[in-house]
Amino acid sequence: MHSRGRGIVLATGGAATLRHDNRQDFKRRGVVIYLQPDPHEKRGRIIVSAH
Repeated sequence: MHSRGRGIVLATGGAATLRHDNRQDFKRRGVVIYLQPDPHEKRGRIIVSAH
């Protein structure tokens, strides 16, 4: 991660958080908020994106 700015919001895709090194880097550089939808919400997103 190469951001030099302050006061930014970085929104990543799910794959960015799969690597341990990335998660550690995110934590070291700021506050991490992980949004975890419940299974019902995930299912709805999959069904909608399939159409």
